[in-house]
Amino acid sequence: MDLLSISTPTGSIDIKDVVGGWGKATPSLNEIATLSGIPGKMDVDGEKVAFLWLDGKLNEIVAYNEFDALTTYLVWLRVAHFGGHFTGEEYEVEQQLVRELISSEIENGKIHLKKYLEEWDHAVATHSVTAKSVLSKLHFPFLSAVVETLARWSLYELLCENKHLPQTPAIREDSHV
Repeated sequence: MDLLSISTPTGSIDIKDVVGGWGKATPSLNEIATLSGIPGKMDVDGEKVAFLWLDGKLNEIVAYNEFDALTTYLVWLRVAHFGGHFTGEEYEVEQQLVRELISSEIENGKIHLKKYLEEWDHAVATHSVTAKSVLSKLHFPFLSAVVETLARWSLYELLCENKHLPQTPAIREDSHV
Protein backbone atom coordinates (compact mmCIF):
# COMPACT_ATOMS: atom_id res chain seq x y z
CA MET A 1 0.00 0.00 0.00
CA ASP A 2 1.27 3.48 -0.84
CA LEU A 3 0.85 5.27 2.49
CA LEU A 4 1.37 8.66 0.94
CA SER A 5 -1.46 8.19 -1.55
CA ILE A 6 -3.93 8.04 1.33
CA SER A 7 -5.13 11.52 2.10
CA THR A 8 -8.00 13.35 3.72
CA PRO A 9 -10.91 14.77 1.70
CA THR A 10 -8.96 18.05 1.56
CA GLY A 11 -5.98 16.28 -0.01
CA SER A 12 -3.72 16.53 3.02
CA ILE A 13 -1.74 13.70 4.58
CA ASP A 14 -1.46 13.53 8.35
CA ILE A 15 1.93 12.01 9.14
CA LYS A 16 0.74 11.35 12.69
CA ASP A 17 -2.01 9.09 11.31
CA VAL A 18 0.38 7.24 9.01
CA VAL A 19 3.02 6.66 11.69
CA GLY A 20 0.45 6.10 14.43
CA GLY A 21 -1.37 3.34 12.57
CA TRP A 22 -4.54 5.35 12.02
CA GLY A 23 -5.56 5.69 15.64
CA LYS A 24 -3.55 2.93 17.30
CA ALA A 25 -1.30 5.62 18.81
CA THR A 26 -0.89 9.37 18.70
CA PRO A 27 2.82 10.08 18.42
CA SER A 28 3.74 13.73 18.70
CA LEU A 29 5.75 15.58 16.09
CA ASN A 30 8.48 15.87 18.70
CA GLU A 31 8.59 12.08 19.23
CA ILE A 32 8.65 11.29 15.52
CA ALA A 33 11.27 13.94 14.78
CA THR A 34 13.54 12.98 17.67
CA LEU A 35 13.46 9.32 16.68
CA SER A 36 14.30 10.32 13.11
CA GLY A 37 17.34 12.48 13.87
CA ILE A 38 15.44 15.70 13.20
CA PRO A 39 15.13 18.58 15.69
CA GLY A 40 11.95 18.31 17.73
CA LYS A 41 10.60 20.91 20.11
CA MET A 42 13.30 23.24 21.33
CA ASP A 43 12.30 26.15 23.58
CA VAL A 44 8.55 26.42 23.08
CA ASP A 45 5.72 23.97 22.66
CA GLY A 46 2.17 24.65 21.54
CA GLU A 47 0.85 25.05 25.08
CA LYS A 48 3.04 28.13 25.62
CA VAL A 49 1.99 30.02 22.49
CA ALA A 50 -1.06 31.72 24.05
CA PHE A 51 1.10 33.01 26.91
CA LEU A 52 3.69 34.29 24.44
CA TRP A 53 0.88 36.10 22.61
CA LEU A 54 -0.41 37.66 25.80
CA ASP A 55 3.13 38.77 26.68
CA GLY A 56 3.53 40.34 23.23
CA LYS A 57 6.36 37.98 22.24
CA LEU A 58 5.38 37.70 18.60
CA ASN A 59 8.95 37.02 17.42
CA GLU A 60 9.06 33.91 19.61
CA ILE A 61 5.75 32.72 18.14
CA VAL A 62 7.11 33.22 14.62
CA ALA A 63 10.28 31.30 15.53
CA TYR A 64 8.20 28.48 17.04
CA ASN A 65 6.07 28.24 13.88
CA GLU A 66 9.11 28.30 11.60
CA PHE A 67 10.81 25.56 13.64
CA ASP A 68 7.63 23.48 13.53
CA ALA A 69 7.23 23.96 9.77
CA LEU A 70 10.83 22.89 9.13
CA THR A 71 10.47 19.87 11.42
CA THR A 72 7.18 18.85 9.81
CA TYR A 73 8.67 19.07 6.33
CA LEU A 74 11.79 17.09 7.29
CA VAL A 75 9.65 14.38 8.93
CA TRP A 76 7.44 14.23 5.83
CA LEU A 77 10.54 14.05 3.66
CA ARG A 78 11.86 11.10 5.70
CA VAL A 79 8.53 9.26 5.52
CA ALA A 80 8.34 9.93 1.77
CA HIS A 81 11.92 8.68 1.32
CA PHE A 82 11.20 5.43 3.12
CA GLY A 83 7.95 5.15 1.23
CA GLY A 84 9.99 4.98 -1.97
CA HIS A 85 9.14 8.46 -3.25
CA PHE A 86 12.75 9.67 -3.09
CA THR A 87 15.97 7.81 -3.73
CA GLY A 88 18.71 8.15 -1.14
CA GLU A 89 20.44 10.68 -3.36
CA GLU A 90 17.25 12.72 -3.90
CA TYR A 91 16.61 12.65 -0.15
CA GLU A 92 20.10 14.02 0.56
CA VAL A 93 19.72 16.71 -2.14
CA GLU A 94 16.39 17.83 -0.67
CA GLN A 95 17.87 18.00 2.83
CA GLN A 96 20.73 20.09 1.46
CA LEU A 97 18.25 22.45 -0.20
CA VAL A 98 16.51 22.89 3.17
CA ARG A 99 19.87 23.63 4.80
CA GLU A 100 20.62 26.21 2.08
CA LEU A 101 17.21 27.82 2.56
CA ILE A 102 17.79 28.08 6.31
CA SER A 103 21.27 29.54 5.75
CA SER A 104 19.82 32.09 3.33
CA GLU A 105 17.15 33.07 5.85
CA ILE A 106 19.82 33.49 8.54
CA GLU A 107 21.79 35.79 6.21
CA ASN A 108 18.58 37.79 5.71
CA GLY A 109 18.23 38.41 9.45
CA LYS A 110 16.42 35.38 10.83
CA ILE A 111 19.14 34.67 13.36
CA HIS A 112 16.89 32.34 15.40
CA LEU A 113 17.17 29.78 12.59
CA LYS A 114 20.86 29.34 13.42
CA LYS A 115 19.70 27.45 16.51
CA TYR A 116 17.65 25.12 14.30
CA LEU A 117 20.68 24.32 12.15
CA GLU A 118 22.77 23.68 15.26
CA GLU A 119 20.09 21.37 16.69
CA TRP A 120 19.82 19.57 13.34
CA ASP A 121 23.59 19.07 13.18
CA HIS A 122 23.56 17.76 16.75
CA ALA A 123 20.61 15.44 16.04
CA VAL A 124 22.33 14.01 12.96
CA ALA A 125 25.65 13.59 14.77
CA THR A 126 24.11 11.80 17.73
CA HIS A 127 21.39 9.85 15.93
CA SER A 128 22.36 6.39 17.05
CA VAL A 129 19.15 5.74 18.92
CA THR A 130 18.56 2.15 19.90
CA ALA A 131 15.04 0.81 20.08
CA LYS A 132 15.51 -0.49 23.62
CA SER A 133 16.58 2.84 25.11
CA VAL A 134 13.67 4.66 23.50
CA LEU A 135 11.08 1.96 24.16
CA SER A 136 11.65 2.22 27.90
CA LYS A 137 10.43 5.83 27.76
CA LEU A 138 7.34 5.37 25.58
CA HIS A 139 3.79 5.37 26.88
CA PHE A 140 2.02 4.10 23.76
CA PRO A 141 2.38 0.38 23.00
CA PHE A 142 2.07 0.87 19.23
CA LEU A 143 5.00 3.28 19.26
CA SER A 144 7.31 0.36 19.97
CA ALA A 145 6.72 -0.80 16.39
CA VAL A 146 7.33 2.75 15.16
CA VAL A 147 10.58 2.99 17.10
CA GLU A 148 11.75 -0.39 15.86
CA THR A 149 10.95 0.63 12.28
CA LEU A 150 12.72 3.99 12.62
CA ALA A 151 15.71 2.26 14.19
CA ARG A 152 15.80 -0.28 11.33
CA TRP A 153 15.62 2.57 8.81
CA SER A 154 18.50 4.36 10.51
CA LEU A 155 20.56 1.17 10.72
CA TYR A 156 19.73 0.41 7.09
CA GLU A 157 20.84 3.89 6.01
CA LEU A 158 24.07 3.52 7.96
CA LEU A 159 24.78 0.14 6.40
CA CYS A 160 24.00 1.47 2.91
CA GLU A 161 26.30 4.44 3.45
CA ASN A 162 29.07 2.05 4.45
CA LYS A 163 28.31 -0.16 1.42
CA HIS A 164 27.37 -3.18 3.54
CA LEU A 165 23.93 -3.50 1.95
CA PRO A 166 22.59 -2.73 -1.51
CA GLN A 167 20.33 0.30 -1.59
CA THR A 168 16.99 -1.38 -2.12
CA PRO A 169 13.61 -0.76 -0.53
CA ALA A 170 13.55 -4.28 0.95
CA ILE A 171 13.76 -3.02 4.52
CA ARG A 172 10.55 -1.08 3.93
CA GLU A 173 8.56 -4.03 2.65
CA ASP A 174 8.39 -5.73 6.04
CA SER A 175 7.77 -2.47 7.89
CA HIS A 176 4.60 -2.07 9.92
CA VAL A 177 4.57 1.69 9.51
